[in-house]
Amino acid sequence: MSTSQHTEHAPPAMAARRFFHTGWLTQERIVLLLLAVLGMLGIRSIDTNARLPEILTLSDRILVMRQGRVVEEFAPEAATEDKIMYAAVH
Repeated sequence: MSTSQHTEHAPPAMAARRFFHTGWLTQERIVLLLLAVLGMLGIRSIDTNARLPEILTLSDRILVMRQGRVVEEFAPEAATEDKIMYAAVH
């Protein structure tokens, strides 16, 4: 078989290692992608998170807790980082 007819592909594990080695696909990005895909599929998840940009991007409901109790609930379109932080500390 000539080289023009035969295309070699890296084994899946090697291809995955190369993809992860680029540094683009970090653990944080994997989690974000997974949560986004689950949301698109209609699968709901609960995420405890302190990273406000992620919260505002991925949430369809935001509950703020303080000392083990829910102290505020926001719809994502009504929430801002300032409102969430205020609820968390006051």
